[in-house]
Amino acid sequence: VSAADSVEMHVIDRVSSPTLRPVRYSNECAARIRIAEEALGQAMKAADTAALESAIAEAEAIGASVKLLDEATHAHQRLLAQISLQAQIAQVEGARPLHSRAQYKPLLPVLRQARERDVQADLIEAADRLVHGVDAEVKLADVEGLCEGLVMGEVEAGGDVMSADAPFAHRAEAGMAKLAAAIAAAQSAEAMEEVVS
Repeated sequence: VSAADSVEMHVIDRVSSPTLRPVRYSNECAARIRIAEEALGQAMKAADTAALESAIAEAEAIGASVKLLDEATHAHQRLLAQISLQAQIAQVEGARPLHSRAQYKPLLPVLRQARERDVQADLIEAADRLVHGVDAEVKLADVEGLCEGLVMGEVEAGGDVMSADAPFAHRAEAGMAKLAAAIAAAQSAEAMEEVVS
């Protein structure tokens, strides 16, 4: 194309990254690149995964700014991680109170990925609180289950009362101490009130 019908620029592309290299675009091509980059910017602001995927594909096809494409790809990955994290949080919240670690295990890799993808800090903090809370609930349920067998039989009138040195009394004291510690841990981790009570 002639100089009058083209634009000279210096760009970074996938091949030359991170070095700038001179290029010449036809006016029509430069306009299409500008439109694709604007659409990419708007799609990132809208936080719409389908629109962002489409804008990334169009921008890559026309040869838009590599830096902008990288930002958009990162924004897309972050958005997908955020959506997955929100879905897992809702699933775990809906299943509470939990009685097994297996019930909240699917949340852990999603939370790790959300951290890696720089998902909003407040959402990650909420997920962390949820993990700590449900973990405390599960531990409390485990300890409660262990303590259920520690029941002293009825003492008949005139019968012998169990000695404080008896093996059962020691097991019962140890069970009460574990249960008290698990209750305190559950309360500090904001476990469900129904589990604690």
